[in-house]
Amino acid sequence: MSHDYPVMLKLAGRNCLVVGGGAVAERKVASLLEARADVTVVAEEWTPVIEGLVKEGRVRGEKRAFRETDVKGSFLVFAATNRPEVNENVCRLASSFGALVNRADRPEDSSFTDPAVLRRGKITFAVSTGGASPSLAKDIKRELEQLYGIEFEQAAEFLGEIRDLVQKSGLPSEKRHRLLREIWNEIGMKGIRSGSPEEWKLVVRRLLRIEEER
Repeated sequence: MSHDYPVMLKLAGRNCLVVGGGAVAERKVASLLEARADVTVVAEEWTPVIEGLVKEGRVRGEKRAFRETDVKGSFLVFAATNRPEVNENVCRLASSFGALVNRADRPEDSSFTDPAVLRRGKITFAVSTGGASPSLAKDIKRELEQLYGIEFEQAAEFLGEIRDLVQKSGLPSEKRHRLLREIWNEIGMKGIRSGSPEEWKLVVRRLLRIEEER
């Protein structure tokens, strides 16, 4: 059995196309906007939400039938209409132009699957069943929401700032790596769940003093 290869794509400023204007297409557009992609929607009809995004200038919209030339220049394409023959055509053409393509009604025909995503600041959880059961992926995401609360968003931001400070501290490389390991060992998952940013800062100050005195 082959497995999908998980990656996190940087889509900021990249041309992405959504063919379709229903609820599924609306979700795809929202996820692309979160990634700051340059989004175009092509559909004969679309939801009020998509209509609003087009009017606000947040996405480009073409209210018409799909054309073969629409996929040209796109990095990533979603085929999200309610017409299988259109989705099949979009997939075929997108692949011929070298674009990554996702077909909402037949994930097995896609070059990538769209996972259920949970974000906690800099942390991204992506749950995929390879298209086998989107409902299962969504339920797992809901459990993750309960397990990883807002404190993890705060911790990721804090630890990122500390890492930058340590890297710029002037300490030798070996000491920097040791200090970062010790900070994590002191805080850890338990400290994130039961502590606070002020307590984390105290840990860092204490360990930094110890490292400087070595």
